[in-house]
Amino acid sequence: MKKLAFILSTLFMVFLTSGLSSMEQIMPLEIGNTWNYRFSAGTRLSGEYTCAITEKTEISGITVFKLTYQGILYAEEYYQLYSITEEGEVLFYGDSEHGVLSPPEIIVKYPVEENFIWKTTGLGSPVEWEIAGLDEEITVPAGTFKCVHTVGTTQSGNKTDHWYAPGVGDIKIHQKSTDLIIELLNYEVK
Repeated sequence: MKKLAFILSTLFMVFLTSGLSSMEQIMPLEIGNTWNYRFSAGTRLSGEYTCAITEKTEISGITVFKLTYQGILYAEEYYQLYSITEEGEVLFYGDSEHGVLSPPEIIVKYPVEENFIWKTTGLGSPVEWEIAGLDEEITVPAGTFKCVHTVGTTQSGNKTDHWYAPGVGDIKIHQKSTDLIIELLNYEVK
């Protein structure tokens, strides 16, 4: 469950593009923004879930947004906390299962350049992330998007691919060891 929680915590982690000048383009953090996803892991598991920004708060003087999840994969009242630095780094401040992280986890480190690599702890398990592509076209039920492609690799070699559309967010995730595929069904970003 911890592994799945980390994979899904990265689900909403970044809204990227190269040459960004404003934080709104990186991650549309505004109360009321919603994203609906479908997921499947072979024939074992499938369904849909929703995530929405429901609250804005402060942690140590930093504005942090609460992303609340609803659906079959999540415990009731599950949430995650995110912020963006002035430099454009996306920070994960924790979730309802693990509490507030100190220091927060850097989810995306800048610059956004192809082959750029950064590392995270993966809620206790190190993960190396790489930007694998900057302009990949991905089609999901919500439409066709030009995406930034990231690949996370754990110490044991498990890989997770994420595709992010600028100004929209996470479009598709493929967690290869479990064949978990998550795709955006629809969204509302203010």
